[in-house]
Amino acid sequence: FSSRRRHTRYWRDWSSDVCSSDLSLTRILAAPDDTEVYWISGAGREMTMHAAPLAVDALLQSNLYEQKSAIIMTSATIQVGGSFRHFRNRLGLPQDTMVLEVASPFDYPNQALLLVPRDLPDPTSPAHGMVVQDILAGVASAMNGRTLVLFTSYASLRAAHEHLREMTPHLTILGQGIDGPRSVILDRFRATPNAVLLGTNSFWEGIDVVGDALSCLVIVKLPFTVPSDPVFAARSDLLEDSFMQLAVPQAVLRLKQGFGRLIRSATDRGVVAILDSRLVKRRYGQTFLDSLPPATIVHCGAREL
Repeated sequence: FSSRRRHTRYWRDWSSDVCSSDLSLTRILAAPDDTEVYWISGAGREMTMHAAPLAVDALLQSNLYEQKSAIIMTSATIQVGGSFRHFRNRLGLPQDTMVLEVASPFDYPNQALLLVPRDLPDPTSPAHGMVVQDILAGVASAMNGRTLVLFTSYASLRAAHEHLREMTPHLTILGQGIDGPRSVILDRFRATPNAVLLGTNSFWEGIDVVGDALSCLVIVKLPFTVPSDPVFAARSDLLEDSFMQLAVPQAVLRLKQGFGRLIRSATDRGVVAILDSRLVKRRYGQTFLDSLPPATIVHCGAREL
């Protein structure tokens, strides 16, 4: 695996779809492609080999753009900080590509309240987890359930699940990977008036809970990609400023997806709380705020939540 010498330190357990149909040990060792990154995952005798392109613009050019006379690309999470630049660059779209920002049908200033605590410990501090657990117990009790909490790691989710079970016995606590499969606990959450749903990964997108069943969304940390992710690490090596060019835009798009779980109809109302001090203490925090829907923002202390 010497073809990607710089990335040997990043090969670890990691799940991904194989991005090439003819992937084989011979191909990787004898004829590695500099436009791809390779890694293995698994343990013991169960090992899986993966490959992913370092960039998709050329693939899209030959397999999509050149095959069509016109293409419409649409999504609620295309823009970063009000700009289409990141999307165009990653997909290899020319600068003169026609773009259109369509206003949301939702009245976010009156339907959504965004709470941003200003005095939380840094997310890298051990104290952050303990403070967050206490906040979650207070918020869940104040809302009498009806709360979705999004995590960036299973370890944090499990710790919060244990704490909430102990501190809020009057509520139903549902944890991803603890209380059942994704679809099962999602259905239970919809049907249970005093439930708190703890999720990570797949719960940041693709779930739809309309009405009072979901009235509060808590995002524990800004969803930055783990630096040891093989594809992220390989793509970062190709950029001059990988943090601002890749890490921040990816996290912004992920945060927008998570935020979108709350307001699902013109009659929905609710609160979003983001428990990450980097939102107010780091310069890039404003990029995240500028990318979110125009909810009413309140900066407050952690005890005020």
